[in-house]
This record gives sequence, C-alpha cells and structure tokens, in this order.
Amino acid sequence: MKESLQALIGKTVWVETLGQGIIGNLEEVNDKSIIITGKKTIVVNLEFVVSVQEQPLKEKKNKK
Repeated sequence: MKESLQALIGKTVWVETLGQGIIGNLEEVNDKSIIITGKKTIVVNLEFVVSVQEQPLKEKKNKK
C-alpha cells in the first residue's frame, strides 16, 4: 500500500478511514502514517485507512 500511496504525493486525494472521509493534499507517506494538508494538517495512522483515491479538482462553471 505504501508504494502506491507514494505515487499520489502532491496530489489532491480522498482518504476513507474507519471513522470519516478526508479530502486534502497528500504530503507524506511513511511506514505507519500518511500526512494530509488542507485547512489543517492531519496525520492518519495507516491501520485506519480503508482507501485512498485521487480526487480530481472540479471545474468551476463561469456564470454569464
């Protein structure tokens, strides 16, 4: 899992944990946890991570 997560470093991701979902930038992956930044910096223990997916940014619609 660690190797596949390292490919997502620097990208916006959706992290599903046992308790909640988190959207943020994946900053770091180590043996026991991942670090996600956004409005706050969150450290998530890998034992509690259910899935991690790249979250493409939504395009803003221009109003006329």
